Amino acid sequence: MRHLNNIKLISSIAFIQLRAKKTQTIVATAGVAFGITVFIFLLSCVKGVNEYISELSLEQCPDIRLFREVRMTGGTVLDKVYADDHNIVHHPKPENVPLNLKDGMRTIEELRRNPLIKAVSGSVKSPVFYHFGSSKIGGEITGIHYEDENSLLNLDAKFTGGSSKELSILPGSVIMGKGLAERLNLKPGDKIPVTDDNGHRFIFNLSGIVRTGVPEKDKTICYAGMETVQNILNVPSSYITDINIKLYDRTFAPEMAAELGKRYACENSDCLKDNPFLFEGEKLQNTVFRCIAAGILLVAGFGIFNILNMMIYEKMKDISIIKAMGFTDSDVCLIFMIQSLAIGIVGAVAGLVSGYFLSWLMTFVPFESDVFVSMKNLPMCFDAIYYILGLCFGLLTTALAGYLPSRKAARLDPITILRG
Repeated sequence: MRHLNNIKLISSIAFIQLRAKKTQTIVATAGVAFGITVFIFLLSCVKGVNEYISELSLEQCPDIRLFREVRMTGGTVLDKVYADDHNIVHHPKPENVPLNLKDGMRTIEELRRNPLIKAVSGSVKSPVFYHFGSSKIGGEITGIHYEDENSLLNLDAKFTGGSSKELSILPGSVIMGKGLAERLNLKPGDKIPVTDDNGHRFIFNLSGIVRTGVPEKDKTICYAGMETVQNILNVPSSYITDINIKLYDRTFAPEMAAELGKRYACENSDCLKDNPFLFEGEKLQNTVFRCIAAGILLVAGFGIFNILNMMIYEKMKDISIIKAMGFTDSDVCLIFMIQSLAIGIVGAVAGLVSGYFLSWLMTFVPFESDVFVSMKNLPMCFDAIYYILGLCFGLLTTALAGYLPSRKAARLDPITILRG
């Protein structure tokens, strides 16, 4: 009970001193609040933009890809004839095997029954040349079942002209990316002369134009019906070169890609392998931002340190009287620690509230871009973990900022001060 009364007395002294110097208290609290506000606002803005760009990029590619690649032969005729000799063959040729996936349609049906998989789409690709006047532009047509590809990449939301209706109904219909259509000076309804790598000529009809928001992809993508591309390649309807997969949780992609590749005896890739610069760039940005945020909070902490240090000099006589009345060094230290923590708590809470409010207001700021077509307003992040982090940082910096002045106050000699 006595200890509790002592804590109450020390706390009352601490708050009396804070009220006695209202201007300094308000300035110190405002300094903490401003630091936390800037911290929350910058974090919300940077993380929001990073998450938007990452999600936009990852939305345009599958989480897992299953495919076949050209392989080098495992050995040569010389190795078989002269097995005990060391044979050297220059410029060996790759295996002459088809690049389609074995039992592709059955594999797709099996994958659709997997509870971890959100969408599956098979495709077949053919290299082609687009005729643009007297010039030929190299490209690639991807044959798809539109409903499957739409469930994978949400193509319906990306049309800027035309539609997907003709793709499933009329043979020879294609959908192009906006960049490729502009490069070929085409609009929906135009005819497109195309030549495959064997010299066979085809005439396609442009039924729609899509815009993914990723400029490089918009300059290359061209979708046609699966049967159309299979006819170009002169292959059966079971011929599939790629299987693209979307997961409910893409964090399982690397592990699951390796498992599926082993199970179906094919090459595999995942979103992490396909977008290494995206993930590494995000890590680098987060590291740089953490350093900036820590610097902001440290500046606020130094501001509180200076204010508390000045309070000690101004209250030297009060401190000497308190110590002369029997208060110990730890009591004096506790007084200033309570003051710094009170400033830290009030300032941190105020900073969190104002930071959230400022970030919320920014979501109403319109933003138009020719690149990020789906971005109508500034994207902001409101993850609770960052607010908890801001509160902890605010309390930590104020506690450290108050500790050194409080130790200095505790070591003051009351007799020396009273004598002047």
